Amino acid sequence: MGLEEPWLWSHARYNPVTGALYSDPVHARAMAAGWDVEGWLDMLLAGPLDWSTLDAQTAEYAAVIHDAACADTYNSCAAFEHRVVDLRFFLHTRLAHLAGAEVARPWAVTPTLTPAGSGYTGGMIALLLLACSAPKDHPAPVDSDSIADSASDSASDSGSEPAELRCADGTLAHPFDTAASGSDYEAIAGDVTIPTDAGDWSLSAAWTGCDSVVFLGVSPDDGYTSLFLDAPMKKLLTKGPQDAHYVLFPDARASDFDTVHAQLRAIIDDALDSLDDAERTAWSERIHLASVNVAQAPGWVGSVFDAYRYPVVGLDRAQRIREVGYLLDPKTHWTTADWRSLGYEVAHYDFEAVREARLTAEDATLVPLWTKADTRTADWTGAVTVDLPDAAAMADFNRVEVEVKLECGGPWYDACPAWDTSDYVWVCDNDDPATDADESGQCEEMVRIITGYWRGGRWVMDARHQLPALLNGGAHTFRFNGGGMANLVSVQLRLFHEDAVPVPFGSVQLWWDSSGFWDAGYDARNASHSFSVPADATKVELVTIATGHGSDGKGCGEFCAGEQTFAVNQQSGYDVTFPEAGSSDGCADQVGTVGALPNQAGTWTYGRNGWCPGMGVAPVIWDVTASALAGAENVVHYQALLNGAPYVTDGDGNLDVGVWVVWSR
Repeated sequence: MGLEEPWLWSHARYNPVTGALYSDPVHARAMAAGWDVEGWLDMLLAGPLDWSTLDAQTAEYAAVIHDAACADTYNSCAAFEHRVVDLRFFLHTRLAHLAGAEVARPWAVTPTLTPAGSGYTGGMIALLLLACSAPKDHPAPVDSDSIADSASDSASDSGSEPAELRCADGTLAHPFDTAASGSDYEAIAGDVTIPTDAGDWSLSAAWTGCDSVVFLGVSPDDGYTSLFLDAPMKKLLTKGPQDAHYVLFPDARASDFDTVHAQLRAIIDDALDSLDDAERTAWSERIHLASVNVAQAPGWVGSVFDAYRYPVVGLDRAQRIREVGYLLDPKTHWTTADWRSLGYEVAHYDFEAVREARLTAEDATLVPLWTKADTRTADWTGAVTVDLPDAAAMADFNRVEVEVKLECGGPWYDACPAWDTSDYVWVCDNDDPATDADESGQCEEMVRIITGYWRGGRWVMDARHQLPALLNGGAHTFRFNGGGMANLVSVQLRLFHEDAVPVPFGSVQLWWDSSGFWDAGYDARNASHSFSVPADATKVELVTIATGHGSDGKGCGEFCAGEQTFAVNQQSGYDVTFPEAGSSDGCADQVGTVGALPNQAGTWTYGRNGWCPGMGVAPVIWDVTASALAGAENVVHYQALLNGAPYVTDGDGNLDVGVWVVWSR
């Protein structure tokens, strides 16, 4: 693959799988802001390179894109990350081209973002020009001579493997599986060709290994998809993820086809007309209006439409067919549709792809606890005893995560529990046969999940505070319970070693209270707790899992922005707040960043006090080594505040708080 193409990325971005160029609205934002992208890229193509000019102009470009991309609501600054990787590959490509070498494929990189105004530009230039985090088999491009030498060596090595294809977020581009033939949820989809107004759209031809697809049928009078006919589409294009295709089908009935087709065409055109030329070109290649109706949808798309109540289905970046949730807007009491709901599904697929790449890199030892255990049967007890690796093997691990998957066993509208509830995985003491008591009933929380409204899900959570309880290996008992049990439960431990991290060898639970009513005595009951740290500990961490529930006149504790404040030996600053609590999109904004489940049949978009429906509760972890005294007694002081002051609920507001201290060496 040479450089015959005009690599003007102001209007297009390279598809690493097919070799084609596809349009990209992110660069259009820079052009709209007055940045001369074409001139900058022409400078790169023309050569020779003026590094001082390149440095200054790239910094300007980064600032423009950062300001535009980070104004988005629910994919955070992902667009900015995409441009970093794209530009880095472009620079590498340019240098290789100047050296007369074959164009190298992109390498893995996950850019580190820092808040606006905190000096991210210098880091950007270092990332782009020095390629300081390139893998060892890809020397960092410093000047054209070094690139020429490197490229020449690479070209002469006929036995070397080409670099793996990467998406803009650093994950592996998923190759299209031409042998796949799945036609139901969770199966790997086969190829499909959709007749559209612009000609046939082929899934395999459009496949990049980095994009997702959502297919939606729209009826004029079903009271559900019909609401999309009254909704503008613009925010899906300007606020949603850009690594997506949307394929829309008019109603199944022949008598309504032309009418609905015209309405959808008008909605698409109105949205495109609101964009500038570059963005319009980009999105017109990613929104497809079928020229056949829902009943005529071909292949596996038609099969899924026929099999389920609602004509909507997703395809994630792993080519897996996905169930799509309830698309109406809870902020209007489910009386309107919002096209952004389709983008939320894509944002969640992006989150999953990045998470999967991280989990693969961990190379974890997996210990299954339950696998599709059916909670509806008499055999379900919620307890299981499993054998861990022996103590010698456990000594190699310094991290443990708990992976939980809850499934409904049928379509969401028929089989899923209706309410959001707190579910827990516990680790329990081993029963001592020398006593009459059953010590296996003495358990501590490993992880907490807040289930979704009418949706299953998968979560992976840090449980380092319980690793010391597992280090002796052998048989251990675990429990799973919750308020609204999913029908099928799968849980496994993920044991792995993280480089340059000390090994936890002890921990203590300071307190745990799931019914801590936020009354006048709450702070006094939890004001101070003592703990001792072994003299040989080199690191001490304070871990808390905290969520607020219930409601009163101020929405506390569920919808108020509570503050959990801790001081260790009178040294304060170990605080956590949840400012998104009570905001209408506080949880919707976390779909693409921390994995909140989108499109639930409940008030899923609203921010909560330390949690979201359909999300694992991430522990808050502080390094308190500087405040703790090794080999001595320590004291943690705690207070729960609202707006910086003590609070007493006037209803049933409560706090579900667990606190641990972990020491490592």
